[in-house]
Amino acid sequence: MKRLGQTLLICGFLCAQIVHLQKKVINDMQICGGNGVVQLVIVEPCSNEPCMFQRPGQIKVHIEAGFDRPSETAKLSASAMVKSRNLTLPGVPNNLCRLTSCPLNGRGDIRNLSFTVPIKSFYPPGTYELSFVASGDDGMEICRRLNVTIITDQ
Repeated sequence: MKRLGQTLLICGFLCAQIVHLQKKVINDMQICGGNGVVQLVIVEPCSNEPCMFQRPGQIKVHIEAGFDRPSETAKLSASAMVKSRNLTLPGVPNNLCRLTSCPLNGRGDIRNLSFTVPIKSFYPPGTYELSFVASGDDGMEICRRLNVTIITDQ
């Protein structure tokens, strides 16, 4: 019985490590505008940057961020550069007030947002630059770019 308990404990530890490895704090983001603050971005599943996403599928995104100026509204747009064309990513929530309460108070008001993003089966495999722009009443607050890789379904 003691051996079974030790085996279960080891299995539990290894499973927790595997799950932990599939979450990645994203550090390699370029600022492309805005005076808002992004404190943390965690993507799951992702183990290395750039993240590799299998299609079809979905990813979970957790963000801790705040606007520089107060705003009654908060919108998010996401796009990808594909063959020198900027294409909107479907399925990314665009009304941030549905993910957190509005109004946003501006500087110092850090919000935690979590959402899922579908990886559509028609996305072509390759590495792409994604742009995420959060806007408030007075325009762009946050813009970040990062690279991701789409791999084919197996």
